[in-house]
Amino acid sequence: MISLHYATTEAPLYPLPNGATISTGEAVICPRLEKYLLLNYENSTGELDLDDPPGLQIVSPSVVDPTRAPAGCHTVKIETNLPYNLKQGPKHWDDIKDQVADSLLNHFRKFAPNLTPDKIIGKFIQSPLVIERMNPAMWRGRCTCRRIQFGAERTDATGSWMGRIPHAHSGPVSDRRVYSTWRLGHGCSWPQRGGRYPQGVWPQP
Repeated sequence: MISLHYATTEAPLYPLPNGATISTGEAVICPRLEKYLLLNYENSTGELDLDDPPGLQIVSPSVVDPTRAPAGCHTVKIETNLPYNLKQGPKHWDDIKDQVADSLLNHFRKFAPNLTPDKIIGKFIQSPLVIERMNPAMWRGRCTCRRIQFGAERTDATGSWMGRIPHAHSGPVSDRRVYSTWRLGHGCSWPQRGGRYPQGVWPQP
């Protein structure tokens, strides 16, 4: 899994056939049908074909819960599944994660064209390798459910930026610098119920 977190000045606006637009808390962009048949092949060979993009899951918590971001701003999280073990090895993710993220974001803009580069004020990119480093329970960047220790300092490669892991989220974000991209829901979605590090973007110093 690769997870892209963005702090934005607008929510995604999806054009409708009648010329209007709609914003949603969650959306899915499906790939072409044949792509589903290629997933196992791509995972086994470690090939990335960004010209044939995978399906995307888009979560925008601030659309339904404005406390997830400072007033007038929004959060956008894009997830999809890409091979962990690339042909060049898993560590190659450190070299290409931003390039891959930009490609996926540009694909998403075909469906939400209002999210131009000037609307993005912060980002945090989690490649499959970064996800595994942050939470070893998420082996090879997979989405699993397992409890982690909150309140501890991160010691991984991204820890110096993300800082101290906050305690389980149970209400509005109190730090106005934080744009929370945690999903609303059950199971893995809630940090206190297992699995994920709290997710968010700190766009301001």
